[in-house]
Amino acid sequence: MELSNKQLLFEKRIEVYNVVDEIEIICSITLNSKNKLTTENIGVLLRDLTGNEYFEEIYNITSIEVGAESLEDIHLLEKYLRVIKKLLLLSDMLTMIFGETDYIVAVSRYINAYHILLSGIYEYYRTTTSLKEVQNRLHNLENSYNKMNDSDSLGKLRKSIQLF
Repeated sequence: MELSNKQLLFEKRIEVYNVVDEIEIICSITLNSKNKLTTENIGVLLRDLTGNEYFEEIYNITSIEVGAESLEDIHLLEKYLRVIKKLLLLSDMLTMIFGETDYIVAVSRYINAYHILLSGIYEYYRTTTSLKEVQNRLHNLENSYNKMNDSDSLGKLRKSIQLF
């Protein structure tokens, strides 16, 4: 039983690491593009930040017009909410399955900043927040990303799950 539990924990750690690593890769590419955020390219930012299978449910939301109210658009926005809530769970899972070390806290803060930015874009599409607020959230994501990278938090996370 104990061996089985350790195997499940190991598999869960690998799963969480892989998701965080995928998110980091697309975020790195997006942040390095350095495009100024405008009303015309906010959909491009969203598409770039959600361009992997973890976010596949909300990838199509970039076709929605700001303030759209069709049933299909509302259905897509509901999917969007479900997916960004998964980011909060991912952040919580990090500390639960890896412990609360400095590097885990840095990764968790980065995932939370990612969640906050995607929530801001959702609010922008629902016309409850401004482009300036989304820009602030993007800046906060960039700061969290840089802190995580400066401390090599993902490298330490990877080392913590290696068997040898």
